[in-house]
Amino acid sequence: MNHYEVLGVAPTADAAMVRRAYLRLARTHHPDYHLDDEVSRRRAERTMQRINEAWAVLGDDTKRRAYERTLPPEARPTGPRPGFEPKPGPSRPGGHGSGSWRDAENADIEADLADEDPLTDAHVRGSWTLLPVGLFVGSVVLFSLSMVLQAAPLLALALMMFVASMLGFVLLPFVAMASSRGDDLADGGRA
Repeated sequence: MNHYEVLGVAPTADAAMVRRAYLRLARTHHPDYHLDDEVSRRRAERTMQRINEAWAVLGDDTKRRAYERTLPPEARPTGPRPGFEPKPGPSRPGGHGSGSWRDAENADIEADLADEDPLTDAHVRGSWTLLPVGLFVGSVVLFSLSMVLQAAPLLALALMMFVASMLGFVLLPFVAMASSRGDDLADGGRA
């Protein structure tokens, strides 16, 4: 099994695709997610070692080119890989080969996981989805108050809030899709 097969990417995959495949596999096969029993943990460790070895080669442009020269001609990529940039990582304290394989878990995977922390960026974006709900609830409360107090200005405000909430319910999915698309493009650009 070659490094491309380990990461599940084609030899013509660009750097962003290789990186996404590595991160996806690392999140799935990391031993810390397999604490159920010792057998599954050891299996995950072996799998993660192969994934890290593949990433160490395919994530670095120089190593990747040298590795491709060792492949049989039919397994070599044809044509350029647009947008390939060498990765910064993995650095091992004390030189190559020192420390455990966990030392080489790549600081960039931890940085990526921190970037995608659900309590930061996604949580803030998720709170915007509550705005139309809040406007709708506020309009119902104001409508009720305006009926009890028979206050026309409150009724007008309630109607404006209701219209704003309906616009939010209609427009928010489009804003979320555009934001997600922008994040995907930014992620591809920084990989």
